[in-house]
Amino acid sequence: MSQQHGLNTKDKLYRLNISSDNLCCICGIEEETTSHLFFKCQFSKEIMLRIQTWVGISMPQARNYDWRGNAKLSRLKVGILNSIMNAATYHVWRQRNGCRHEMKLIRPEACVTMIQYEIRTKIEQHIAGKLARRDLKWIEQIM
Repeated sequence: MSQQHGLNTKDKLYRLNISSDNLCCICGIEEETTSHLFFKCQFSKEIMLRIQTWVGISMPQARNYDWRGNAKLSRLKVGILNSIMNAATYHVWRQRNGCRHEMKLIRPEACVTMIQYEIRTKIEQHIAGKLARRDLKWIEQIM
């Protein structure tokens, strides 16, 4: 399945006559597309702003994120940032489903708290041995 056709967002369900409307169930303002849900909805924007503050690194506002070309970022940081983006995507989708199917939605700051917990746990479980000084300082900052 290609990425653009993989998620059953309301715009797709509406076109298939499965949904009665195509509005984002989180904000109720714009059409629920993948782009809107993950990058334009105020809910996901708030999550990304809080994550940027947490990690001290500007996160991309585009669908394709790639930090590998950034010489300032070590392989370790790139891996952690990718894990953070994956966790953020998962939690936004999870909240969308909770909103759509159970009429439940938690605050963006609660989502970020869950993301932080998951990432910190992964870091604690997987990072062993010596780290570069710049990585160690950053890891201490986000822990």
